[in-house]
Parts: sequence; structure tokens; C-alpha cells
Amino acid sequence: MQLDPAQQVVAEHIDGPMLVLAGAGSGKTASITGRAANLIQSGVMPETILMTTFSKKAASEMRNRLGDLVGLELGSQAQICTFHSLGDKIIKEWPEECGRRDGVSILDESDQRGLFRRLLKEVVGVDSLQKLEYRKWLSAYDRLAQDGGRAVETHHANRFCQIMQSHAGIEKKDQLNWLWRVFGAFEKFKAEQNVVDFNDLLVLPLQALNKNPRLCEALAMRYQHVTVDEAQDTSVAQYQMVKSFAELHGRLIVVGDDDQSIRSEERRVGK
Repeated sequence: MQLDPAQQVVAEHIDGPMLVLAGAGSGKTASITGRAANLIQSGVMPETILMTTFSKKAASEMRNRLGDLVGLELGSQAQICTFHSLGDKIIKEWPEECGRRDGVSILDESDQRGLFRRLLKEVVGVDSLQKLEYRKWLSAYDRLAQDGGRAVETHHANRFCQIMQSHAGIEKKDQLNWLWRVFGAFEKFKAEQNVVDFNDLLVLPLQALNKNPRLCEALAMRYQHVTVDEAQDTSVAQYQMVKSFAELHGRLIVVGDDDQSIRSEERRVGK
């Protein structure tokens, strides 16, 4: 694999943190997979390499490229996955630390919506569901999760209200109050039934890592070389989840293109 001088700097970086700003077509994927290959070829155990990215497609591309460089047997031992997949692994391996039990299952989007609609009726007695914009409320709640918050921690209440006002157009205090109650019941039900939704795959591991230094140490020992790809599109919860353990050894490379940032674009158009 031929790399230009800038790409070679990334591929040959072994120890310590690095920030890589690279635009489309700059060869960043070749650079970071080349780095993983160099690590493996220098004697680093492939299972200690973690590469997280925004989408399954990007993870698959990196996995295939690494396999081409070091062979499928070695390449497949590296942990190359999305942030949600990493969170899923953490929850299933340390369920109690993440507020769940063995055998946890994942709610799909349809199940999540059905549960929320049921709780609207049970908690606040709302019957005219066809007139309610509950999907917008769930979407707004996703924003809270992206910041690492849930409607069971009172210190997130102000942020909850801000997001519901800005992203769901809710201004009335009484409506904000009963929505907080509904989402609190939503979180309680998931814990009692030992289920998680897509947001929990980020929020629960992050909260567990923040509360449990030994969990951070265990993951830092397991994943000794960490790369965050497509960093411009990661949420606060995604980045903090990885940073919480990678900062213990400092071998963290963050790669992104700020010109293509989804969140930067949202800020520019005022979303």
C-alpha cells in the first residue's frame, strides 16, 4: 500500500494521542488501517486494537482493508465497530454495572414507540394519541441521550426542558412536567423489563464508566490502541464513552473532517 508523506505520519504513529483533520478523498481510511496493520506487524496483539466509527458501512470497509493488509485471520481479531455496537458489548458483558441483568434484549423502533404511547395513557391519561406529536417528542429525547442524559437524573431536567422547547416546540410548563414524568416511567419500565433501546447502547455504558473506575481500567487494558473515525459526526455520549477509558493510556487517535460535520451544519442552519 502506497501512502503519501502525510498519510505515512498517521500510519507510523504508535504511542500517544493524535488529532487528524482530513477531508473527503484524503486517504484517511488508508492511513488509519495502515496504522493498525503496522501495529499488528510490530507485534501488537490485534484484539487490543479498537476502531470505532459512525456507520456499519464504514466499519465494514475498515475491516476489509485491514484484512487485505494483514490477512483475514489477524484482521478479524481487531475490534472494528460502530459506537452502538461497542456499547452493546459493554452492556452484555457488564450488565449490572449498566443497570441491567443478564439476558438483556434490545427494543426496536416500533416497540419503543408502542411503549411510549402506552405510557402516555397510563401515566398522564392521554387518549387522543392521533393528535399528539409523540414521534417528535421521542426524536427530541434522542438529543438528550446524545448528550449522555436521561429523564431519571434530576440534574438533566433543565437540559430536558431546553431540548423539548427547541426541538419539539413545547413551551407550556405543565406539558414539560408531564412529559418528564412519562419519560421517567419509560426509563423505569426498560430497567424493570431488562430491555434497552438504541439510545441506551450509548448512555448506559457511559454512565457505568463514569461511576466505575475499574470498568474504565478493564476496557483500557483490553483496548490499548483506540481510533475514533468520522469524529465530526459523533455525539457527546459516543466520544465520552471511548475517551473515558482511552485517556488512561493516551493511545487515542481522533480522525474527522470538520467541513462535513452533521452537527456543525445543524448549528449553521439553527436546528
